[in-house]
Amino acid sequence: MEGRIIKLEAHMEHVREDLKSLADVPKDLATLTAHVAHLPSKGFIVSVLTTGVAVIGGLVLMADRIKNLF
Repeated sequence: MEGRIIKLEAHMEHVREDLKSLADVPKDLATLTAHVAHLPSKGFIVSVLTTGVAVIGGLVLMADRIKNLF
């Protein structure tokens, strides 16, 4: 019986250490939330890609005129 109690106490020490490490979770979550807030939105990404495709398409369509200018 004494051996089982010693094992249980040792296990509880590990549990306490794990619980102490969980105290940092709210701080880590706040940091993650701050990083996610700085990511570009879907609307921004779509507008940048659409603008890029439009510019490249315009350059392709106007390639002959641009070539004649030079």
